[in-house]
Amino acid sequence: MIKTIPTIYKNIKFRSRLEARWAVFFDELGIKYLYEYEGFELANKEWYLPDFYLPEYGIYCEVKPSIIEVNENINTFNEFAKGRYWLLLLVGSPNVNTTYLFANSTINNVVPFVNLIADKYGKFWSSAYDFESKEDNFIDYNLFNKACKIAGSYIFY
Repeated sequence: MIKTIPTIYKNIKFRSRLEARWAVFFDELGIKYLYEYEGFELANKEWYLPDFYLPEYGIYCEVKPSIIEVNENINTFNEFAKGRYWLLLLVGSPNVNTTYLFANSTINNVVPFVNLIADKYGKFWSSAYDFESKEDNFIDYNLFNKACKIAGSYIFY
């Protein structure tokens, strides 16, 4: 396993550089987040602390460097989702590739992250996840791509 590098960004000490990159990404898109906001005791008596909470959307996020780490923790993520929480798994650096959305104790689907966020302050869900409308909602691709590039190239000191 690759050793993580604790990283400070905006006076917050993140456990890894990857988590800090996601914070940069959220900032670039104007998405408010709370880092390691709240821990939970799961039904199996295990403790779990999600990496991010997005208060405007009521969703928790977990950052993992690869699908291997996701699979190693799949039982924890399923237990967390049983508690009626939404969990978005962010795999790798911010990009337009797939992420995993958990709900009701199962992986709901694999969807491109760019399809999940409608706009800077709009609905979170789109396509099949848009419960209030049959319309697709997409963030401006250029804005999303720019946020990915800035997060990927951000230099931490």
